[in-house]
Amino acid sequence: MTTSQGHNLDEKIPTSYPVSTQFAPIFSPSLEYRGPDSTHSLQKSSIRPLAPRKGSPRRETHIPRPRNPFMIFRSEYHAQSKITTDVERDHRHISRIVGYLWNNMSEEDKTPYRAMAEKEKAEHQRKYPGYRFCPGTRSISESCGTSEGGIARP
Repeated sequence: MTTSQGHNLDEKIPTSYPVSTQFAPIFSPSLEYRGPDSTHSLQKSSIRPLAPRKGSPRRETHIPRPRNPFMIFRSEYHAQSKITTDVERDHRHISRIVGYLWNNMSEEDKTPYRAMAEKEKAEHQRKYPGYRFCPGTRSISESCGTSEGGIARP
């Protein structure tokens, strides 16, 4: 292709462009774009693995705590989708909104949730008779539960 001044553009257009790793972090820095006619395949080593999950993974022996009346109310409120993602997506804010509603509810309105929490607690005690809640982190060798005197460990 020539311009109106008679310059040949084909000679001035490069056919190989380096790819910056700043904009394409999953590619190897040595990869180059060779144009539409070249064949190119990604090597397995050039793709980064997914980032690890934040937080510590739960052990298979983890026993979840029974829910309290507020948590049951919040779960039910969320399941009914009364706060849509158009309004709020952050669950911290959703908990604040639902907490405000919970605090302004009458004791009569809270009664069914308290009954459900007691039922869940009784079911939890039946399933896990020796369960004791132990907050905080502990070493692997140290077990959570009761001491010899029957008092929960601090």
